[in-house]
Parts: sequence; structure tokens; C-alpha cells
Amino acid sequence: MSSEKKKDEATVNRFWDRLGIPVCSLNEARQVIETAFDVRPPMVACMIGEAGIGKSQIWRQIGEDRKTDVVYFFLAHLEREDIGGIPFPSPDGNSYKFLCENTIKEVIDSGRPTIVVLDEWNRGEKATMNAAFTLMEDRRFGSYRLPDHVFIGAAMNPSEGNYLVNEAEKDPAFRRRLVMLAVQSNAAAFLEHARHRGKFHHLVCDYIEAQPQMLSDTNAREAGKVYANPAGWEKISNVLFALEKQNRDLMVSERMMNIMGAGIIGMGPMSQFMGYVKENATVINPEDIFTNYAKKARSKVQKLVKGGRNDAFTEVCESLALSIVTRRNEPEVKDDLPKVARNVGEFLNDLPSEGIMGFLSKLGKHAQDAGQDGAKFHMDISDELSQAPAYQQAIDKIGMAQDKVEEERESSKKEKKSK
Repeated sequence: MSSEKKKDEATVNRFWDRLGIPVCSLNEARQVIETAFDVRPPMVACMIGEAGIGKSQIWRQIGEDRKTDVVYFFLAHLEREDIGGIPFPSPDGNSYKFLCENTIKEVIDSGRPTIVVLDEWNRGEKATMNAAFTLMEDRRFGSYRLPDHVFIGAAMNPSEGNYLVNEAEKDPAFRRRLVMLAVQSNAAAFLEHARHRGKFHHLVCDYIEAQPQMLSDTNAREAGKVYANPAGWEKISNVLFALEKQNRDLMVSERMMNIMGAGIIGMGPMSQFMGYVKENATVINPEDIFTNYAKKARSKVQKLVKGGRNDAFTEVCESLALSIVTRRNEPEVKDDLPKVARNVGEFLNDLPSEGIMGFLSKLGKHAQDAGQDGAKFHMDISDELSQAPAYQQAIDKIGMAQDKVEEERESSKKEKKSK
């Protein structure tokens, strides 16, 4: 492993190791947050993750599903009075009350279920954080108590690296009052949102499906450069939709697109994305494999295997596993799972044993990232695969490869003894 990669992994991993909490996917974080809201009294969950990975997206999804409004308070931009209220004397002159900020007053008076998200939790000034603490702990906004229809959530970036932060995270009183969630983006969760809820442009979805490692560029982020991230890809998607609305050809606008896109996700990722757009498809489309492998993809796969292109068919396995999981509820997968299993079985039977094991590992990982629904799908497709003859042959191939390794090991032992 290169020194750069080691440094990047240490940087990425250290905040959850330091806090002593596990890493979870955005889908898993969402389940925890909704449970925290339903506890009585409600708990305050705080998502901690790198900028642009989709934390705000999760709050929007929860709001949509629960038919709940979402209001953001960015603590880095607020004064104490914005959260704690402004004192004013009562008519008798012997006491005072607090004027309430208009946004939260509207939330209180509306009666509509509302999530108040305290964003940039670790970037507010000390006085602002103290007021936020009162809001979170006492459910009190100045002189106003928050009614039951108001829920509180929090979000922040890791307290290290290039982020400008306060000391709030070091205070045990803050930590013990939050359900702290270390979140990471993953391609499966991103694509599930992007294709359905987010309605991202199909070129962005197809590209990330084919090259999931391009979703987030952690090396560029840690180097202080413009970097690829889920929020950046959403912007690229919006630019593509804008060009279509203007009836502008993407290739005619290639120079502009490269300049603009580089300013959003960086030069390298944008150049690779535009290269993909020119080809307009992956070398091997995952959908071709699980819908009609023999006719549409077998010759290409066999050519890769024959040529010893382990890197290439490894990418195909990754994109296929990701595609099946993220499209599990779409008709081409859900309505004909036995056919999908037969095609996948034929594909696996054409791979060497290490490729078969690699695909099965990736399928399990992406299914796990997709939460309970993904786990159920994994059981369903595993059951269908077990009934596909070509898949059984593929599994036998793994067994034969393992037997061969064992025979070679025993032979080597005998040779050493004879010497």
C-alpha cells in the first residue's frame, strides 16, 4: 500500500475511531434517526461525515416520507439571540420574557410536524452553542417550549483536517446528549436515491454505476483540491438537465462542460466522466449481463477473461453487483428474478474462481449497504442462484480451485519432507 493511500485511510478513519463509534451507511443512519424521533422523549441524532456526502439529502428524505417540514439552522452563521431569543421587559417592569426568532415561532404555531436540523454543530460560537444546548436538552427556545410536533436533529463535519471547528465535541456533556452517527457515502445508497428520489440525470447514474470508485475522491479532498462527492455529482446532473432545457448539444458544449464541471468535482473526475459520455456506455453494460447475457455480453466477457484482464472483469463484477442491488425494485430485476439469476449464473461460470468469489463478495456488501430491504433481496437472489445450473457449475469451479490449491500445498509439504 502506498504512503499516500495509508495517509488517506488514516485521515478518513480517525474521526470515528477517536469517538469510539461504528461507521454506518446513510441508509442505516436514516433508520436510527427515525427511531430516535419515535422514542419518548425524542432523542437527538447527529450525523457526522465529510462535506458533500449526502447528509442533507437524508434529512430531506425523512421529511418527505414522514410528510414533515425540514428547517435548517446553520450554527456557524447564527448569534446566541437567534436561538436563545432576545430579552424584553414585561409590562410590570419586574420581569422579562424572550422574543422568539420568527422562523421557529412559525414552526411552533403552525402545528405541522417539523424537523429542526442544527447543522454545522461543531462550528458555532460558544454562546451560540450554549443556546443550541438549551434547545436540544430542554426543548426550549427562549420563553417557548417546543411542542411534540417539533423534532430536533444535528449534523456536522469531522472535527479535524481542513474544517474550521469549535471545541463542542470535546465536551462530554454535549456528547452524551447526542446519538452520534459516523456516516459514509456508498455507491449503492447514492444510486438508489439518485435514480428514484433524486431523479439524477441518467448519464451520472450510469457512470457511477460503472465506476463506483469515482463517487468520492478522498485524496483530492485531503489535498485541499476541488473533489468529487455525491453533492457535486448532483450539481453535474443539474447542469446536464439545464443544457437539455436549453436544447444545447452536450458535445458541442464540451469545453464549457469541462471547465464548469472541473470547478465542481475536479479536473480528473470531470475528464473521465466526459470520456464516458463520449462512449455513451460502459464497455460491458451490467444490464446486458442480467437481461440477456448470452446474446449481449458473453463474447466480451470471454475476451476479457482469455486476455487475462483481471482488472477489467473485476470492474464488471463491481458494476454488475451494484446494478442488481440498486435496481432490485425495478421491473427488469424484481419481476423476473429467476431469469436474472440464470443470466448471472452463466456470467459467473465464464469467470475464473477468484472472479466468482469477488462478485459474490461485492453482491453481499452492496446488499448490506442497502439496509434491511437489501438483506432480504440478497437472500432472495441467493436462493434463485442456487437453483441455476450454470451457477452450480461456477461454485463447483471454486471447489476445484480450492482442491487444487490444497493438493499443491500437500505436494509441497511432501517434497520438503523428502529433502
